[in-house]
Amino acid sequence: RKGEKRERPTVSVLAMSSGSSFALKEERKKVETKEAAQALFKSLQEAIDSKEFTKFSSLKFSGMSFSYEAAKVLAELLPELKGVDVLDVSDIIAGQETEEARKVLKVLSGAAKDMGLTSVLMNENALGSNGIAASEDLLKGNKNIKELSFNDCGLESEAGKLISEYILSNGKPSKIEKFQIFNNCLTSAGAITLCPLFENSPLLADIRVSSTRISREGGEAIAMAMVKCRNLVNVDLSDNSFGK
Repeated sequence: RKGEKRERPTVSVLAMSSGSSFALKEERKKVETKEAAQALFKSLQEAIDSKEFTKFSSLKFSGMSFSYEAAKVLAELLPELKGVDVLDVSDIIAGQETEEARKVLKVLSGAAKDMGLTSVLMNENALGSNGIAASEDLLKGNKNIKELSFNDCGLESEAGKLISEYILSNGKPSKIEKFQIFNNCLTSAGAITLCPLFENSPLLADIRVSSTRISREGGEAIAMAMVKCRNLVNVDLSDNSFGK
């Protein structure tokens, strides 16, 4: 009708040659109830009901903040979906209390642990090492991860240690090809805790550890760790204080 404001769809399903992509529109709103979550994930449920388990190759849930109740709805669906390569759970706990946010990450992590993911994006979930610990099942369970991203997550040295530990628990060398962790509070201590991961990731081609408060000691440690990364194409360590 003329003059009537139409509400934009909150879900995008895009067909691709490798499978469809499911994405939420970035509207910065909270999804609080079970019913709201069920409506939001209707196309995922329909794919499962029609036994199209491999319909989606990419899932992007970023841009909306999920309560624990809403996250449990999604957690029930994830194990049913097969052939998913990319999982983007960036910025999904904004405005939630710390314990609620931790529970959200933990329940989704457990649900996604056996999905066979190759790309995991967890940007802008500012829980620090608590968020990484809550995601242990996700990082340990998916043994073929090639891309990892933890940008702007409030991470410090302990978080770096956990990331290295979880990924390398899948065996050495790792399969990581792209690793991003910019705009965090790693400091040199955190950079050093990431070095075991870099040393054991010979396929690493793209690395971004910029704006992480690393000093000369941490910079030197990373440089030494990357000696074994013979496939490097892009290295970004900018906005750190390495000194002269």
